[in-house]
Amino acid sequence: MYSRILYLMKSIDLFDNELTGEIPTDIGALLGLKNLNLSRNRLSGHIPESIGLMDSLESLDLSWNHLSGMIPHSMASLHLLNHLNMSYNNISGKVPPGSQLQTLGDQDPYIFAGNHYLCSPRSCSEHKENPADHEQADGHDILLYVFSGLGLGTGFAAVWWLLIFSKATSKVYVQFINSVSDKIGDRIILLKFKLSRKFLGRNQSPDS
Repeated sequence: MYSRILYLMKSIDLFDNELTGEIPTDIGALLGLKNLNLSRNRLSGHIPESIGLMDSLESLDLSWNHLSGMIPHSMASLHLLNHLNMSYNNISGKVPPGSQLQTLGDQDPYIFAGNHYLCSPRSCSEHKENPADHEQADGHDILLYVFSGLGLGTGFAAVWWLLIFSKATSKVYVQFINSVSDKIGDRIILLKFKLSRKFLGRNQSPDS
C-alpha cells in the first residue's frame, strides 16, 4: 500500500522553503514522480545515486543550493528528462557522457552555470592539461622564484652592507693608512740618524 502511494505521487515542488541538509537517499523510492523542484533552498552534500532510479522523471530543478560532488552516473538513465536545472551549486567533475543530461546541456548550457568545476565531456577534453607539462611549468616557476629571491636578497644585502659598514670601513681604511705612514716616517728618521752617525764617524778619523 505504501509503495503504491509513493508511485501515485507525480509532483513535488518545495521551491524556496529554506530546506537544509542532504537530499535523502530514499527519494529514489518515488518511482512515479515526474516533477521534482528543490530549487532555492540550502541543501548540501552529494546528489544521491538513488535519484537515477526515478526513471519517470521529466523535470528536475536543483538550482541555487549548496550541492557538491559529482553528478551521479545513475542519472544517465533518466531518458524521459526534458527539463533540467542544476545551476549555481558546487557540483564538480564531468557531465555523464552520452546521456540525456549531456543532450540538455548542449541545448542550454545555462542549466549547469555557476558550477565552476563542472564541465561537459567536450569542454573537459578541450581544457585538459598535460600533467608533465604542468609539473615542468611548476619546476620552472620554482627556479624562477628561487633565483629571483637570491638576486633580490643579494642586492638587498649589498645595499645594507654599504649603508651600515661604509662609514666604519672608511674609518678603518684611514686608520690603516695613517698607521703605515707613521711607521714609514719612523723608519726614515731612524735611517737618517744611522747615516748621520756613520758619516760623522768617518770625518772624525785619527788622520784628520
